[in-house]
Amino acid sequence: GCPTVREPDGLAMSSRNARLSAKQRPAALSLFNALTEAKLLAADGETDARRLIERIALKINAYPENQIDYIRVCDPDTLEDTPVIHGPVLIALAVRVGNVRLIDNLKLTPNP
Repeated sequence: GCPTVREPDGLAMSSRNARLSAKQRPAALSLFNALTEAKLLAADGETDARRLIERIALKINAYPENQIDYIRVCDPDTLEDTPVIHGPVLIALAVRVGNVRLIDNLKLTPNP
């Protein structure tokens, strides 16, 4: 893997971003904002993947134009789902913002 290249506001760079309307941009930014919140929760000691997924979904679903395809917390090497976070994980998600399907991910390590 390699680091995600982001636009100045945090949105993952993609040619699909050009298809977003100005009104959809805040909805698209909810992906990065939700991943950032999950990272903070993990740093505060949250280890339950289900709870992280629920918090991410709440933040993304706050925008009616968003439709979540998937949110996964998984092992960064095997991509197997990780129900309890004991070490580094990858949070991966795909969300439709209107007709535009966006993907994003973030690797995080919980605070011991």
